[in-house]
Amino acid sequence: MDRLVATLHPYAVLFSSPVCSACFAELARLKVVSTGGAGFSDAFRAANAPYVYNQGMGSTQIAQQFADLWCHKLTSQRGSGRTATFAGAENPAQDFRTRPRVLGVIGTNDPDAEATVQNVLYPALRRGCGESVTHEYFYSLDVSTAAQQTSAGTAAMNTADNPATSVGGRKGPGEFDTRPGPPAPAANAR
Repeated sequence: MDRLVATLHPYAVLFSSPVCSACFAELARLKVVSTGGAGFSDAFRAANAPYVYNQGMGSTQIAQQFADLWCHKLTSQRGSGRTATFAGAENPAQDFRTRPRVLGVIGTNDPDAEATVQNVLYPALRRGCGESVTHEYFYSLDVSTAAQQTSAGTAAMNTADNPATSVGGRKGPGEFDTRPGPPAPAANAR
């Protein structure tokens, strides 16, 4: 970014990437307006104001809304009786369909993404329904280590004594859903 700014002297940069908060922080440090970093946290945007802008919902709100959804519709905590009924039967050795839900979180190791999961999502889950996430894996976007990270992520979700039955994927700072990206979760976790 330093060379780009020193060479081109831009007033603003449109850079569409939800997974490089350091890139947008560097542009802000250089006093260049930037947009395109969809879904960064409220804390990140405040720390880099008035230079970082993005459209749409930030990861702070996404994490809070996911926690609300989990606590009101999916959790097995507080006697809800909910189980992982849609887990499927692909792995007969681990039939999760009658087991209480256990949440696992997978996401990029972008500093803003990790901070949002740990400082927004986890506290919201504890407050909302007493949920504690015991399975997490933050992966690098380095494709040369994808195979190793897939194995490590699967191992983090599929522990022998208490495997995650439901895995939420934090693919980038502004994305949280239950369709995980790399690395893959246990074969029948949903």
